[in-house]
Amino acid sequence: KQQSNNIEYINGSFSSRTRWQIQVVAKHIGELIIPPLQIEEAKSQPLSITVLPVQKASKDDLGPYFLESSLNKSQVTVQEEAIYTLRLYFLGSVSGNIRPPQFNQALSEPLKEQSVYGKSLNGKNYTVYEWVYGLYPQQSGQLEILGAQFSGLIQYQGRQKGVSEIAETQTLTVLPEVAEFKNRSTNPWLPASSVQFKEQWQSSLDEVRVGDSLTRTLTLKVVGLKASQLPGLTTANGTGFKVYADQPVSEQVIVKSGLQSQIQVKQAIIPTQVGQLTLPEQTITWWNTTTQQIESSTVPARTLTVLPELAGQAPLMGNGQIFNPESLANQQGVNLSADQQINAMVSRETKSIWQIISLLMALVWVITLVLWRRKHKQMQARIQVLQPQDNAPTKNHQAWSAT
Repeated sequence: KQQSNNIEYINGSFSSRTRWQIQVVAKHIGELIIPPLQIEEAKSQPLSITVLPVQKASKDDLGPYFLESSLNKSQVTVQEEAIYTLRLYFLGSVSGNIRPPQFNQALSEPLKEQSVYGKSLNGKNYTVYEWVYGLYPQQSGQLEILGAQFSGLIQYQGRQKGVSEIAETQTLTVLPEVAEFKNRSTNPWLPASSVQFKEQWQSSLDEVRVGDSLTRTLTLKVVGLKASQLPGLTTANGTGFKVYADQPVSEQVIVKSGLQSQIQVKQAIIPTQVGQLTLPEQTITWWNTTTQQIESSTVPARTLTVLPELAGQAPLMGNGQIFNPESLANQQGVNLSADQQINAMVSRETKSIWQIISLLMALVWVITLVLWRRKHKQMQARIQVLQPQDNAPTKNHQAWSAT
């Protein structure tokens, strides 16, 4: 919409005029009616227009501008990543706005914001605006991606023209999950081009004793999915050990092939009895979208030898017991979460430490006070000795001489 005002003064008479210029874009072909415009009592006449189909540009004559859309795949499985690319080609200069494509029943993630580069086509140097999106269909069937629409002004060869262009609608065939996957996997459907599942220990495993806190980090890195699509990583308590996990941390970054996501969980594994401790293997099953095969990524089982706690070793809970958040919760008569239980244990340890510190500070204060009083008495005695003799009584003077 554009508005302009004009005021005229002719032979002592004022007149004013306001002009509105409205650009409209037809959404479909056929006979259409532009409705009248009304301002107070003034009303325009309706306009009838005929909208013809878009004439496709030939390969030899692409015109001064055009929109191009494409998919890197015509068929995917549900949740699998597909890359949608939109390009606006134009000669001269252009201004306006673009309505993004509509992805309907699919998650989407911008992989490339508007980038600009040049490209030569049919001997003409076009400027190209490009947008790239990652699509993740959430249900099987035919997914229609309605094309983006550009509306604006193009200036080319000294002429300015209002233009509108709609990209071609793209259709993506979405297949359901592979039936065999459910029989071979304990985790949800996971289509990806690459999966890495590994563990990392922050604690030494050379000598493990009852009550030690062993810190392990599990990391799942996937190429071709959003972070919100990744499965959770958990390890159940087992014979001879307890597991306490932090909140998972997830992130995603853009790579050349699409989106790379990662989820990471830090665990504290605490042995509770002497002997052989076996941490079971953990497997992530996934669908390889490149080879169209079911594959697995595994953190292997690990067996540790758990020794008794050292004699005279300071107990973790300060009462001669091995750290056990569940028994701590039972003693307090409340149902605490793992985080709350650990916090309670830390609070008790912290309280004991502060009690010891307070006792030491009190002891230092008493010693300081005794030393100060002793020093004060010595100073008082020295002051009495140094007092002038003629001011002292004779009796005291004689007694002092005798000594």
